[in-house]
Amino acid sequence: MTIHYQSHPVSFKRPYYSTSGGAQLHRYLDPDFVNKFQRELSLQRFDQAWLNEDRFSDHGNEPVLRLPMHHSFYLISTEVICDHIGFPALDPKRITSAGFVIRKLSATLSPTLSPTGEKSWLLEEGEAMGWQDSPTGLNDPDIHRRVCRENILHPRLAIEAYSGEQTHPLHVKTTTDDNKKTRTILYGYVPLGGTYRLPSSSTASPFDSSSENNFRTVAKQQLPWPFGYRKNTVPGNHKKNQELQWQKQYNTPIKAGIPDAASFELLRVLINRYHLGESNVTMNQRLQQVTEAIFFAEKTKKHNKTGLTDKSLWDYLSSFSTQGEKNRLVEWLIRQEDRIEASGSIDVVNQFEQLPGWNGQQHLDDSLYLSPSDAQNLRDALDQRLFEHASNKAKEIPLPKFQQGEHDRYQIVPFIRARDKEGKERIYWADASARSESFRVAAPFDPLASRPSVIQMPSLKDLRKGMAQGVSMITPADTFSLLNALKLKKGVSEEVLPDNEPVSLGIQWICSFSLPVVTLIAMILLMIMISLLNIVFFWLPWVRICIPFPKIK
Repeated sequence: MTIHYQSHPVSFKRPYYSTSGGAQLHRYLDPDFVNKFQRELSLQRFDQAWLNEDRFSDHGNEPVLRLPMHHSFYLISTEVICDHIGFPALDPKRITSAGFVIRKLSATLSPTLSPTGEKSWLLEEGEAMGWQDSPTGLNDPDIHRRVCRENILHPRLAIEAYSGEQTHPLHVKTTTDDNKKTRTILYGYVPLGGTYRLPSSSTASPFDSSSENNFRTVAKQQLPWPFGYRKNTVPGNHKKNQELQWQKQYNTPIKAGIPDAASFELLRVLINRYHLGESNVTMNQRLQQVTEAIFFAEKTKKHNKTGLTDKSLWDYLSSFSTQGEKNRLVEWLIRQEDRIEASGSIDVVNQFEQLPGWNGQQHLDDSLYLSPSDAQNLRDALDQRLFEHASNKAKEIPLPKFQQGEHDRYQIVPFIRARDKEGKERIYWADASARSESFRVAAPFDPLASRPSVIQMPSLKDLRKGMAQGVSMITPADTFSLLNALKLKKGVSEEVLPDNEPVSLGIQWICSFSLPVVTLIAMILLMIMISLLNIVFFWLPWVRICIPFPKIK
């Protein structure tokens, strides 16, 4: 059977129950928001006072939408009509699907202008790609359903993974106004969550150019010359700094196994930060190549290239990587850190201990030879390694979809797919006047967005009730031995640390704790920390308010 429609172009307008704006935002403070919206729609009574109450952004006068963690939920509603004399309600039978997209407005874009310059949240095969320039024109957000001819949409194939602008559904509701005129309302939930990760294959820098320049400047100052670009303090005169020029003493930064202050800082970065010497750290490849070309010189030889051994700095560091927890080089670093802490500054330490030797030898007797080109290669490798480390971390961190910067403003744009008189599916977008008001999104810990969260504290008499249950931790046998050896009056000390002998019983333990006790301990620790920090910051009046409160029936 062929169905014929009395077809007219479709338009969006502000809902009949609204007095201003386009698509309407509705706020609800409990999860039963759909039923509440439908009840308000039938009564034609909406409370929109929150739109003026929630304009608390530091960057503009737009309303701020809270997150679900703030126990706040939002719906968007709009009305669809036939663009014809009298503007009758659109027949719901013509609607095949409806939805909306959320656009990020550019810094200079007015909400009432065309979408040029907007950002869209794009997906590629279901994976979020972040905010990118919005597609031009009024195409379907699904790239597989773009129009083929005369604005008619391609059919959607179930086997195709979604790619295009992220959409959210709108639901159809037919109602009547006070004059008994039929109205077709679309409404849908506004999701304010979502994250994305930068593509791991991307070679472009993930950082803001200005911030990246500041990062590189700070990174160059982390190590002293000749391993970085921080000026060395001249021994005996802490107010005078050496210029960044090559000096003779730089040829042997480690002399007879004793490093100078700059070499100690270098070893600390290579071992503690980058674990150089371990074979399974792929990002250390460039540093490995550079340190494989820096060699030790024998103690009896002159410290120049003619007296070099075949042992490189990489060989020395990698010889300790198989020692596990008893890494003698790490233990040496800890002892030097203790000396620096006792002295108050690394510049005050007269001489570091001799480095541990190769293959179990007590001390290292060789000296390290370093040329100006070796130092330059090492500086470049360290700079590249730090930037790669930061870039990889940036690609691992899930970035929030909605942010709170000065130019982070958003707007909802509804669309509808409807059939024409020939049964062909077409898409219609809301124009500028039928979009939602521009808005901002609150940060998770914005104090102005937070709503009261009540936690019932246990009574002291509840601590002795029942068994220890509610919080259970699976504990390995060696960790359980440590916990079981703790003494009430001694606390944690070397006496309770387990030795390296394996635990005789190859079992693990489940330790359960009483929820009232855990809650009470958390409250006590919180109060202790607040009191301690209050001595410095004087913030107690802003973080704790205690008032009498009667019991609720």
